[in-house]
Amino acid sequence: MTFANAPQVGERLRVLIAEAKPRVVILECSAIPDFEYTVLRALTHLDEMLRQRGISQWLSMLNPETLRVIERS
Repeated sequence: MTFANAPQVGERLRVLIAEAKPRVVILECSAIPDFEYTVLRALTHLDEMLRQRGISQWLSMLNPETLRVIERS
């Protein structure tokens, strides 16, 4: 995910979530080398939206550097 595709990814996730009505959304992140600011904001907004609906967001397979970025955020 980058600042360029974050809005499209977010919109696609919203559509999929509305259709599936999951209890948990798992984002597999092994191919993501780093999260930049725009993506972190998008993930934060997604998490807030999901929590309001009673849905958990899980980030899996984070590489060590990406995990550190998330923990600092």
